[in-house]
Amino acid sequence: MLHRTICPLIIALLAVLVGGCGEDAPPATPAAPDNADAGQTDAEPAADSRSEAQGGEAPERASLAKRDGQFEYWGRLHGERFWVRLLPRSADHGDLRILLLEYHQPPQDQLDGTLLTDHPVLLVDDVLRLRLWDSGSHSLSTARYRQGGEPRYETVHERERKEDNDYIPYTVERTIHARSAWDLRLAPILLPMLWQPGTRSPAIPVVDLFGPRHDERMTLRWQDRTVELAGARYTIVPDAEGRFQRLVDAAGETVVSIEGRAPDLTPGEADDRARASAERLEAFLEQSDAATVVPLPIEGFAPPAEIPIDPDTAAVRQNEIAPPDATTPEQPERDPGPSAPDQPASDQQTPDPQQPDPSAE
Repeated sequence: MLHRTICPLIIALLAVLVGGCGEDAPPATPAAPDNADAGQTDAEPAADSRSEAQGGEAPERASLAKRDGQFEYWGRLHGERFWVRLLPRSADHGDLRILLLEYHQPPQDQLDGTLLTDHPVLLVDDVLRLRLWDSGSHSLSTARYRQGGEPRYETVHERERKEDNDYIPYTVERTIHARSAWDLRLAPILLPMLWQPGTRSPAIPVVDLFGPRHDERMTLRWQDRTVELAGARYTIVPDAEGRFQRLVDAAGETVVSIEGRAPDLTPGEADDRARASAERLEAFLEQSDAATVVPLPIEGFAPPAEIPIDPDTAAVRQNEIAPPDATTPEQPERDPGPSAPDQPASDQQTPDPQQPDPSAE
């Protein structure tokens, strides 16, 4: 009789424990943007269970699944300015989100000659793993993640060859067999968006999409302030509020630093701000000469040239046309003076600046 009473209690307890663990399970990976890949999903990186075996807490699963708003910050990467904004979720992209980036792209000699734009538009999931790299009309270099069949990235690399005095662009296509991952060279920029003090992450896959290490399978992970990226160790230096401020390498050199953050916005606030910015931009264009205004790659969005600036007025200020200087006084006409005695005024000739002065010979 005793075992008939205890067994149901044990089963009920196990059911509660299993149900509780499900609350910490990672969110399902969103479908790839390609319809042909619908229905396929990526497996989340497995959490490190060693700490659990030793009685410690399970590693935190880094994710933006519960943060639906807009996040924006700027700083320097290897001494060069960058700016990044993660937009709220959109019904047009399902669970994926648009990430806008302005940065100093790596030079061609670090990318096997590949040309990249300095402001790509990226499509990422809740762990910031790249699904699409779009260069728009500024570069032919792109990357798209495919899940149908074997998971892979299909990349296109714009390069150029010299013919006579001209540089002729051409493309090279490459397939990288890997699950969705962070780009190796963008990882320091993305890290501040996910890192939280006192947390540990599972291994996040990393690939070198456009560089020479594309055949390597690398990872990024952190434990509190210690970061390991592609086999190299780094240290996070937080600010007074405990937020990510700097990432320094083993030699003490700063790799990335955060110089400012915009207030986090809810999806509704972000939509209202984008709508207001688009209306101001439209009104400005109506009052301006359309021929002198450079079209923007994304409606209502103009990355700041100098950071930080007010993102609400970035589009207007970037396209502002300086009015002519109306305060410059008119110069009075000069009296040419009397004519030379041996030559009538009507026969005087103005020296041609293009002709050499005979007296100089």
